[in-house]
Amino acid sequence: MLKDVNLIQNIVSYQVVGLMKGMPKGNKDNRGLISGLLTVSQVAEILNVHPNTVRHWSDIGIIKACRFGYRRDRRFRPEEIEKLISDNHSST
Repeated sequence: MLKDVNLIQNIVSYQVVGLMKGMPKGNKDNRGLISGLLTVSQVAEILNVHPNTVRHWSDIGIIKACRFGYRRDRRFRPEEIEKLISDNHSST
């Protein structure tokens, strides 16, 4: 069981790093703030769910999101996604 959790954490870490490399840099004002965060689409791809599911989970507090800009776009810390996966895996 511990091997499974470690394997999933390694896969998620690898996917998160790969996705972060392709992230747009943004403007100079918030580049440092959001450069290490994941978008709704990126989280949905990692978790293999629809982006609306990620938004719903954020709304009900399953995943903590940071909100940015006048549109209040959501961004997620990679650690939150890893925690969600490990918590979900350990409860099964």
